[in-house]
Amino acid sequence: MIEAIKKVRVLYVCVWVLAAFMCVLEETNVLPKGFLQSSPQIDYVLHMICVVLTLSVTWGGLRLFAFKSIRAKLEQNPMLYPMLNVVRIGIVALVLFVDLFIYYALMSGTTPLFCMLIALVALLFCWPAIDEVSDKK
Repeated sequence: MIEAIKKVRVLYVCVWVLAAFMCVLEETNVLPKGFLQSSPQIDYVLHMICVVLTLSVTWGGLRLFAFKSIRAKLEQNPMLYPMLNVVRIGIVALVLFVDLFIYYALMSGTTPLFCMLIALVALLFCWPAIDEVSDKK
């Protein structure tokens, strides 16, 4: 079980490294910036997608272990903890990369940038803890 948690931690670090690597590639103009044609309607729709995804999906990812059905499954089978941590990291990482993509695709506003910052802060709280696993044994 502890080895599985260590593998999930590697995945967690890989998400951070990939996000930083994508930002570096965008900022050094290796990947194109502002490739979507900007109009007020497109900006509004994509910014609202960022806001809704960030607020709803990030909240769901952070509260994943608090849902009654998930908590009951974890109490019955603690071996699900690493897999659910992967799901949790994946949920928050999805929001992070969508916000990152929209920010660099539009380059017309800071809403996706602030949503990406919210997702990064939320990702800080997704660190897989080994002590939670040892408490369940």
